[in-house]
Amino acid sequence: MRRRFGRAKTIRPLGTLFSAALVVCLVLLADVEASAEEGTVTAASAPVRIRLGASAGVGLGSMGLAGAASARAGVQITPSLAVSYQITAAATALFDEDSWISHALFFETVVPGTMFSIGGGPSIVSGTVTQRCIFGSDCTPPPSSQSYLGPGFDGRLAYTFGTNRPTIRGGFTLELAVHVSPKDTLVVAGIGFDVF
Repeated sequence: MRRRFGRAKTIRPLGTLFSAALVVCLVLLADVEASAEEGTVTAASAPVRIRLGASAGVGLGSMGLAGAASARAGVQITPSLAVSYQITAAATALFDEDSWISHALFFETVVPGTMFSIGGGPSIVSGTVTQRCIFGSDCTPPPSSQSYLGPGFDGRLAYTFGTNRPTIRGGFTLELAVHVSPKDTLVVAGIGFDVF
């Protein structure tokens, strides 16, 4: 049976990473909330803090249907500016089957007074075209190796629903993400968690 969204060995590690990032986000959020209630956390004592996030979604790419999962870890330098490392696993199906992993230097800003984030940055992408298909059928392996390595770009628009305090913000997130590789461009609507 043909696998629709790339190789399982590409997606499985991202599922584990996504789960781990989600647990860390929830634990960190609960810990900081408790500290804030006790009055032990202040803006002066935590001017720079960790930013964590994870998300997954589905959408469309130039090669057909697409799915992607991402995890981010970095530093919230100011209340409105963060720098993170983001890893993304993505796959497409329908016209061609393509899967890749990207490593991005991610810059993100929060619109002052809101929970709306805008971010993006350059990435290095490694991937493989595993099959060529015509509208989901007549799939054949490529005539030669289709592995590739090259530059890309990751970007996102996101809104977080949850805690919004001077010392911590975070919760459930809705996002619209763009993932660009040397072979494809994906637009993905997703859900996730962010703590910043």
